[in-house]
Amino acid sequence: MVTVYSIVNGQMMDLEVSLDDVVASGKLGLGCIFESDDGHIYSPVDGKVIMLFDQLHAIGIEDIDGNQYFIHIGYDLAKNHGEGLVAFVKLHDLVRTHQRLISLDKSILLKKTSSLHVLFLIAKTERRISFLHKSKTTSVSSTTEIIRLIE
Repeated sequence: MVTVYSIVNGQMMDLEVSLDDVVASGKLGLGCIFESDDGHIYSPVDGKVIMLFDQLHAIGIEDIDGNQYFIHIGYDLAKNHGEGLVAFVKLHDLVRTHQRLISLDKSILLKKTSSLHVLFLIAKTERRISFLHKSKTTSVSSTTEIIRLIE
């Protein structure tokens, strides 16, 4: 079993709240939407950074069992050139659960995007996915267990 933790201190919501219809439909995969209260994004698992966009708005992590996770910050931030985002990791870094990955400056980013929702998807797994919180919106911290991947 793999335990997956929240990537923020803040709120966790169903995918259906996404402003992107494709994300909201679940066609991109299973996951959830987060809003960060403190402006930090944390690692959900022990693993390795397998993707980090130059604009710092998206990051991929693979855990030791080969499960992959995708994190995407905001909407239309690809053209932002990383302004308002600071990465604390780089491609191929090993990361620990709860380790800070990226910080975001809300005052800068909210001038450039309509939402700072953070998309979290299970990008690849052979395991059964069990969500631990069933309500539409849940308060979470980076130490909150949110998903279990079960063999």
